[in-house]
Amino acid sequence: MLDYPSAGRGALAAGRVTVTIAVRAGRAPKTGRARALKREQKLLAFDPGYRDAISVLATHAPEIEDLAETFPALLFALATGYGTPETRAAALESILSGRSLLAASAALGLPWWLRRLPGAAFRRPFKPLPADDTFAVRIANAIPSSPAHVAPWLERVTYAYEAVDRDFALWMASAFRGAAPVPGHEALAWMTAWAWHSRHTDTSGYRLIRRPWSALIGARRALEEVTCWQNRIGMIGPVERTMPDLWCPEGEAMGLRFVPLVTVEDFIAEAEAMDNCLDQFGLHLESGTRRIYSVRKGAKRIADVDLGPHPTDTRIPQIVQLRGPRNRRADSAVWQAAYAWLAGSAANPPSLEDIARRRRHAHQALRRFWAPHLQDTAGTEHNLCLEQLLLGGGATRPAASRTATTARREPLADSDRRLEPGRHGAV
Repeated sequence: MLDYPSAGRGALAAGRVTVTIAVRAGRAPKTGRARALKREQKLLAFDPGYRDAISVLATHAPEIEDLAETFPALLFALATGYGTPETRAAALESILSGRSLLAASAALGLPWWLRRLPGAAFRRPFKPLPADDTFAVRIANAIPSSPAHVAPWLERVTYAYEAVDRDFALWMASAFRGAAPVPGHEALAWMTAWAWHSRHTDTSGYRLIRRPWSALIGARRALEEVTCWQNRIGMIGPVERTMPDLWCPEGEAMGLRFVPLVTVEDFIAEAEAMDNCLDQFGLHLESGTRRIYSVRKGAKRIADVDLGPHPTDTRIPQIVQLRGPRNRRADSAVWQAAYAWLAGSAANPPSLEDIARRRRHAHQALRRFWAPHLQDTAGTEHNLCLEQLLLGGGATRPAASRTATTARREPLADSDRRLEPGRHGAV
């Protein structure tokens, strides 16, 4: 009889999962220095954290040891407790009785396409992955050619499948499989959250997406869209912290109407209509002392005005910026109307007490924003990563971007770059 441990990183310390199988008579493990050396070379390909458990299992029978070369994933799965004791026993029985490796992997419930991956690809126990033929054919075409890239590639595919779905996993496999820059820890969490919200059109997160994920989008464009979405989410806290009656109320002067932007959706609509970066303006609103107004003539939006405290008397507002469509300079008539409106309005300066109180509201608003996603992905690696970002503020602040906002923006003079929020801040 043969007992082997189901072990990996920390699993050996946590306990042993024992599967008992019958070893076929006459097939005892070979001995000798040459055999031991060959086995050691094969096993060295596996992650050091699992190598001992794999080695213990491999020494029990030549057929099991041969898996290090013929089906490394199957050997790794058996040694790390994949499946149930019953399915592992069935898989081992198939191996030792000479049946096909396909039959053994089917008995264990291990996807057959994993046979294409080298032992170095496995750095953590397997999680469920699609095993159907359609997925297998498509994923096989996306496996990196360099063995050094396979392990992180497999982890990204597993992460994407667990948090979103098979289509996103296939896209992730194909879009980020080579030596080109791939999303890091935080970027992967953001991209996955963006893809998930793209699939859930009834969420607040979907309403902030400029372009949703699809299987047709390219990797570079996806990174740009994620950055745009991230910066829009970064608007939630600052907008919530801004007092609804800060500075001047909505008013008219010289035939123009000055309308305050009070929600993230207002900023997005204004940015789209004016072709500027107001939907990425969160960092400029962090202090709670700035307020943006849309300047309109009838139903037409013609400019945006940014009010902030005067440097010599913070109880009085001043015009920080006044810009037309595409961040162009506004006409002198618009400036005259803005000053007339400002002079005729009763100023309501920011209150430190109100700002502190509204910071709590902002935190609650962000929690409500993320709640559907966190609930749906509970128990996944992505959920843990995103929770860590939330606790550290990384999922609440705007992101630095050099690409997300440049396509539709004209260069600004240095004095005007305050209207380019995508150029500031970092996760």
